[in-house]
Amino acid sequence: MDQNPTQLVEIEPPRGMSPARCDERGRMKLPTVFKEYLDKFPEKRLWVTSLDRTIGVIYPISIWRDIEKFLDQYTEDPEVAERIAFNAADLGEELELDAQGRLVIPAPLRKALGIEDQTVRLKVFRGYIEIISERIYEERLSASNVSPKDDVTKLNRAGMGKKEKILVPAPAAS
Repeated sequence: MDQNPTQLVEIEPPRGMSPARCDERGRMKLPTVFKEYLDKFPEKRLWVTSLDRTIGVIYPISIWRDIEKFLDQYTEDPEVAERIAFNAADLGEELELDAQGRLVIPAPLRKALGIEDQTVRLKVFRGYIEIISERIYEERLSASNVSPKDDVTKLNRAGMGKKEKILVPAPAAS
């Protein structure tokens, strides 16, 4: 029996949005910060797909397994789960990054997203990396500018950023 259980550590994702390019052959080199993030996962396999046929996603395989389990157990509206699972299977492929941090986006996914030989934006959300085409980026940018002040006020009232105390590790004694 194992006396020392495996200790889990939190993997902190990169923040912000970074540009990348999907070349004419579908190759996309991830910015270093995204490669380093994915390198922290014990399994190197990725599931690259889209659930909604508009935003691409790069899932570390462990996160994708959780989503598969969720879809399998979702009973509120099983047809929704079935449609999402269909999209994921239809457009997805299991991949690994090469030594230079590149992967080849599956052709059906490139076509659905309209990203072949295009610049895309990458950002981490809920542990996975979103692949956002310029068209979708512009749509989201426009939508985010409708009521930003009201949006921030609403979330601040709901408790966003509120902490009772700010705690940091004490400096080591010298």
